[in-house]
Amino acid sequence: MNRKLTEMQREALDLLMNAPSSFAALYRTMLQEPTLARPGVKLALADLRAIGDAGLIEFALVLPNGGYRRAHADDFDRVQAEYSVWLDGRAPASIPVDETSLDEVGLWMQITETGRALWNTLEDERD
Repeated sequence: MNRKLTEMQREALDLLMNAPSSFAALYRTMLQEPTLARPGVKLALADLRAIGDAGLIEFALVLPNGGYRRAHADDFDRVQAEYSVWLDGRAPASIPVDETSLDEVGLWMQITETGRALWNTLEDERD
């Protein structure tokens, strides 16, 4: 699978190795990567969903009571629309870190054990 990963997917795995992240924070960080093309929200979510479908990352939504639940396929149209209104077309410098840390849309991601194992093989290839 590692040969089929896009640069954005590799970068997402790198970032998620450190800690879970909200989509907004991850997206902002990826926008600042000089080696990545500036994706729109739609493309970024599609790339992330692909590695989610491959079992490399998991998605959760923050609930109004502060809890979490696994994100379902029908959640993605709503979050894509909300993130697009908020983030599409903005320069990275115009998106404050504290704004993305709060991430009111509430889509979070974390890497799975399968994702960690793949990330380790990617690191071995870089050495």
